[in-house]
Amino acid sequence: MISGKQPPTILVVDDQPINIRILTNILKDDYRILEARSGRDALEIAAGTDRPDLILLDIRMPEMNGYELCRRLKRDPSTADIPVIMVTAIDEETDHGRGFGVGAVDYITKPVHPVLLQARVRNHLLVHTQKRELREQVARFEREMALAKSFQEHFLPKSTPDSPAFTMSYFHRQKEAIGGDLLDFFEDNQGRIGVMLADVSGHGTPAALIAAILRSYTVKLETETPLGDFLIRLNNELSGIIGNNFVALLLGILNPATHSFRFINAGICHPVHYRSESGDLVYYRENGTALGMFPDIKLPAPQEIFLKPGDRLFLYTDGVIEIPTRDGEEMEARLRDMFHQIRWRPVSEVLDIFQELIMDETNRNPPDDLTCIGISLRDV
Repeated sequence: MISGKQPPTILVVDDQPINIRILTNILKDDYRILEARSGRDALEIAAGTDRPDLILLDIRMPEMNGYELCRRLKRDPSTADIPVIMVTAIDEETDHGRGFGVGAVDYITKPVHPVLLQARVRNHLLVHTQKRELREQVARFEREMALAKSFQEHFLPKSTPDSPAFTMSYFHRQKEAIGGDLLDFFEDNQGRIGVMLADVSGHGTPAALIAAILRSYTVKLETETPLGDFLIRLNNELSGIIGNNFVALLLGILNPATHSFRFINAGICHPVHYRSESGDLVYYRENGTALGMFPDIKLPAPQEIFLKPGDRLFLYTDGVIEIPTRDGEEMEARLRDMFHQIRWRPVSEVLDIFQELIMDETNRNPPDDLTCIGISLRDV
């Protein structure tokens, strides 16, 4: 017995007091022993507050035999995880398969060999303890992930800005409980709207932590901030703290006076502009280096897109277009074909259809984080 710890508790179940005494004498120096002389008593003890860590169960008992007792224990969620070792006479060994079938983990044959009994009990208690600790770790991890998910969802815009000039919509879906895609909007008193879309390399906890760091820098962004200056400063900060990761980021300003979107792209997928007058899709492919990879980077000059009535502008992370479809076609081509069929619909409906198409093609389990922003001029 380990000093300072309460010893594990063993429940010995047998209708014969002499058999209980034999097992108790072998185990009493290392374990707390509880006794039950019937199946009903054993069920009451096992489901009570002084729950045993392991049960030694005789097969041949009146009223309720060991098989039925074990079956009931495994059927009750409160006792199902308690390991049960059945104690059997030599002539009952042919029934071993039946015992395993109702949930027993092992057999001990009478007459009981003390060293063998102690070894079997010790080994199954160790396995039971490890399983319990694993369950506790999983439950703790799930609680922490739920908290992290809630925290990260707090970063996301509750809604898109209410602009008299622009209509905006977005969808955001993470591959895991937490992820590395991030988007945000910020406004000024002149109606200008800042748009930020970021994609942190990798998935899960590391990407989410970097996204949180990124959010701490971008939360104070203002429309007056020069785009290039801010991205250079952000790169200098990130390059020293995110290791081998990087951040692809697009930052731009929607101007209601000129119906334009002025932006710098640092590694995000190229924006797509649907021009309603010509029916063309225009890809703005000028792109800079993702942030955090190198301490000194050069960014492209800001680009500007002018929107006209009926135009659509889409900003998105690579998870949206790089997913393979069931037939091996690139998702980008599938989305492009779909858009031409629904181009007249509001951007919110277009994004809903895009998202459903992606989910359908991936059996509702996309392999990457997904974020897409749709922008159009508001109908006058």
